[in-house]
Amino acid sequence: MPGNGHGLDLDERVPRRLRREGCTRDVFCMVKQTMSDDHLAQPPLLVYPQAFLDATQAFFNRINSTQMLVTGSVDEDRSQELLELAENISKDFPAMSRGVAYLRSLATGGIHRKPCGPLKFIESGPAAFSGLGDLQLGQRPPPPKPYKLKVVFHHLPAR
Repeated sequence: MPGNGHGLDLDERVPRRLRREGCTRDVFCMVKQTMSDDHLAQPPLLVYPQAFLDATQAFFNRINSTQMLVTGSVDEDRSQELLELAENISKDFPAMSRGVAYLRSLATGGIHRKPCGPLKFIESGPAAFSGLGDLQLGQRPPPPKPYKLKVVFHHLPAR
């Protein structure tokens, strides 16, 4: 965040159980009207609180466990539909070869699942972006304000 967030008004819609002081691993969304703006169009939104880090890491560890292998299968009718869709897309949109290959691999069962990697962008923190250059662009007329984005947190009760 600009100036490490000092003096910035943060969005006050953060749930009470997630409000903590000194959460250096919180991930914020910063909204600008255009990419060249040097100011924010609204206060930064907390989109991934540090309070979710342990639960998220535990979830990834659980789903990547070798004891919980998930194998999928597609019935014959669905397989034919996927192959027909892939064929039509390849005729109408030849540039979408990756999508066509994905649909064909779904139909034939050729997708191999890989475990999800660690969340490295959280570990690196704001220090990873400190080397970015400071671009100075000319002034533009102020555009109209965008719609204000909102984040709603939904949390399942513990079992």
